[in-house]
Amino acid sequence: MKNKNLYLLSLISSLPFFIIILFGLGEPSNNKWQIDNKIWSYILEIRNINMTKIIVTITHMGGSLFLTILVLVVCLILILKKELKLAIFLAMSSLLGAFFLNRILKYIFARPRPYSASYIENLISVKGYSFPSGHAMASAIIYILLAYILTKNIKNKKIILFIYSLAIIFSLFICFTRIYLGVHYPTDLIAGFSMGLSWAILSILIYKRWLSNES
Repeated sequence: MKNKNLYLLSLISSLPFFIIILFGLGEPSNNKWQIDNKIWSYILEIRNINMTKIIVTITHMGGSLFLTILVLVVCLILILKKELKLAIFLAMSSLLGAFFLNRILKYIFARPRPYSASYIENLISVKGYSFPSGHAMASAIIYILLAYILTKNIKNKKIILFIYSLAIIFSLFICFTRIYLGVHYPTDLIAGFSMGLSWAILSILIYKRWLSNES
């Protein structure tokens, strides 16, 4: 994909984040969209013990510990393959976006977790602010960057599309786990995925334009 298209795609991807900031961060009962309440009503209907066990396992794949180990392992493999620039790109993009940017945004908006106001019962214990979701943002960033690394030298467009689709679907499923567990407003996840996707695309653009030999 050409650089100018990546700029546009990154901008479009960030729009849900800014729309939610402007119109969707109010109390669920007062929000005219009722996004949070509508999704929660569905979640409460499908919650069951067996599904919860699966969800609790999968949600860790979007957590900081799992993703940090994953990035370090991939970076080590890249270094052993003498792909130092690619390893630095992955490490810095992940660190700056999934950790620093997310923490900054959380402290700017300081949105309490939904269970703290008794909107929904939480099934696991977590701390910190709610908006935007760290799991959603980090998953979108890291899994999409890994998809880029995996497809970097692949010419078959169908394979490339398949790998990117898997990365996006898995990231979205991790978003679902956070809503299911009651530790986030659905709008936290939409905003987190939106900003994570935008950051991942921008990171790829920076790599393609300044750090690699790609045109």
